[in-house]
Amino acid sequence: MSVKTTWLKMQSHGIRTIPLLCALWVLNGCVGMERHAPASFSSPKGPAVTLPGKSVSSLNPDQVMSTTAGQSLTTPDLTLADAIKSALAHNPGLQAARQKVDAAAGRAMQGRLWPNPELEFSSEEFPPHGGGFSSAQNLAGVSQTVPFPGKKSLDTQIGGKATTVAELEYLGREIELVRDVKTAFITALAAEKKVAVSEQLLELTRSLADAAGKRVKAGTAAEQERLRAEIELDRANVELSAARRNSIEAQRNLAALMGRAREPIGRFQGELRETAELRSLELAREEMLARHPNIHAAMAGHERAQLELQRARFEPLPDVTIGVAGGR
Repeated sequence: MSVKTTWLKMQSHGIRTIPLLCALWVLNGCVGMERHAPASFSSPKGPAVTLPGKSVSSLNPDQVMSTTAGQSLTTPDLTLADAIKSALAHNPGLQAARQKVDAAAGRAMQGRLWPNPELEFSSEEFPPHGGGFSSAQNLAGVSQTVPFPGKKSLDTQIGGKATTVAELEYLGREIELVRDVKTAFITALAAEKKVAVSEQLLELTRSLADAAGKRVKAGTAAEQERLRAEIELDRANVELSAARRNSIEAQRNLAALMGRAREPIGRFQGELRETAELRSLELAREEMLARHPNIHAAMAGHERAQLELQRARFEPLPDVTIGVAGGR
């Protein structure tokens, strides 16, 4: 209702309007301030606070519910894109897969190199009663093992295939991680929304229980109505506790995938779709069968096994050792 309309109505009833208009003006200003307040201060339950020295994942559900009741963590809202970005950067499993690629590349580089040369020293006719090395025949030399032709070529190909397999497995792990993060994010988002709905349901059942108690006290309703209302209130409390525990568990799973198991996640930003695009799912299935890295990794692993079989056939063929020695 505007100030002008309120002035006319109150003037028609012969009411002194100046104090009331001042109160309405102050109230309108407070509502405007609340409408333009930042998101971190928009909670009607209290100001935003930070848990000193603790994170949501390090507390049990009862501590989290009791600590964050009427309060919100000073962490920005988490979007799906932010969750995927954090997982790709900090997930331990993906980092281990990256290290496997580096290890395979190192083995491939070593596989195409010849063995290290060997320095040899020998002493013959060593005098048993003194004289030492000066009276013996001493020889010093260098020897190099030359692999049989074809062995190093196959070793190089095997190392290259092993590196390719590791890289494809890394890409497959990355795709699986993105999939898991999306699933965990949607689960956590749904759990958070269920908590909000359960809180509203609790407030509704509490108001119904209060109304039933007042009717029983006034004698207009039977005692059974109040008991039924209290049972529904207890049930709503249990459902809210279960929803909060499920939400905390979903946040922990998502935080583990993101590599932030000891950090609070905060609230989630996103919407849940009511229907799925089946055509997109069918196209994704066809594309997965044609281009998924795990399939190509299996094919590269098969080729590496064939090369290793060929290499095993060369194993009985002896290598050649060339050496040069000299002495006196």
